[in-house]
Amino acid sequence: MVDIVFEFSARMLALGLIVGGLYSLTKEAGLR
Repeated sequence: MVDIVFEFSARMLALGLIVGGLYSLTKEAGLR
């Protein structure tokens, strides 16, 4: 049970990092 929660949180963290990176990239591209 704990493995499922840990894997879920790890995936959410990775997803958040990817979304944050894409958002910052598009934000910088929009400023130029």
